[in-house]
Amino acid sequence: KSVASRKRDIHITCCYYCSYAKIILDSSYLKPTSRFINRIDTVLSISSPDEQIKKLEEVYAQFGHVYPQTVFLGGQLYRTESHSIESEAQGDLIQKQAETCFTTSIFKSSDLHGGFQSAENSGTRSYEQDSKQMIASKGGDISKDGDSTIWRETVKNPLLWAIIKQDDFQPIFKLLDEERKNKIEEIEKIAKSKKLKEESML
Repeated sequence: KSVASRKRDIHITCCYYCSYAKIILDSSYLKPTSRFINRIDTVLSISSPDEQIKKLEEVYAQFGHVYPQTVFLGGQLYRTESHSIESEAQGDLIQKQAETCFTTSIFKSSDLHGGFQSAENSGTRSYEQDSKQMIASKGGDISKDGDSTIWRETVKNPLLWAIIKQDDFQPIFKLLDEERKNKIEEIEKIAKSKKLKEESML
């Protein structure tokens, strides 16, 4: 009687980024589009609070809820290893080996920063699964991402920069004028109060 061994697929991802520029988006230089203002005015013209909340969510679905005030430009390089393991100890060892390899053998430049993530998917396997590697990049010459040294050089070209990180998010309605902004804030308060009331009844 044969018994299938219980294995788990562990995925270890390393993300390195080269940041060459930081852009601060001052709200005083940002203006909402006429389409966005028209959609907001449509919401504000509705008399029913419930309908206002519904339509405001539709606006957010189209234009987004927030916008970043800080944007970083440069390049990102991702490397993912997939392994089939049989024990926690084996998974920990593989992850440590991958981290050591990434930090000491692949990337040595001081302008590179890295982070590691791991995820596991349980599944029954009756066969051995070979380890796999996948490399992907954002920014730089993506056709060169197989060689990290060459790829890093291409990221120095500003024409090949990509947005690699966004931060300091603000609600998009904050870009509106004071009158519209105050009215939207009131609708947001009503929506929040309604949600809390519904949750308390569960």
